[in-house]
Amino acid sequence: MASPELQRETYLREKLSVISHIVQRSISYPPLARRMGWEGRVVLSIHIKEDGTLKEVKIAESSGYELLDRNAVETVKRVAGLFPKPPVEVVVKLPVAYKLE
Repeated sequence: MASPELQRETYLREKLSVISHIVQRSISYPPLARRMGWEGRVVLSIHIKEDGTLKEVKIAESSGYELLDRNAVETVKRVAGLFPKPPVEVVVKLPVAYKLE
C-alpha cells in the first residue's frame, strides 16, 4: 500500500486537470463582471475528504474582484460532487481564470 503522501501526489498529478476542466466548464461569468470588463485569476484551496465530499473551499489568492472570487468558490461547491474521489484526504490548489472572449 502506498503512503498517504504518495497517494496524495498521485491523485493530484492524475486528477488536477480533470478537476480544473470540471470547474472551468461550469463557471458562468458574472454579468456585472462581464459588463465592467473585469478579468482575473483566483487560486482556490479545495479540501476534499476521502469520501469525495468537500471539507472546505478557501481563496488562496484573490483575483482582486470579490465578485469573481465568490463566483469561483460557489462554482466549486456546486460541482464538487463531480470530482474524482481521492484515496486519502487531499487539498487541491486550483487556479480559476476569468477571461473575457
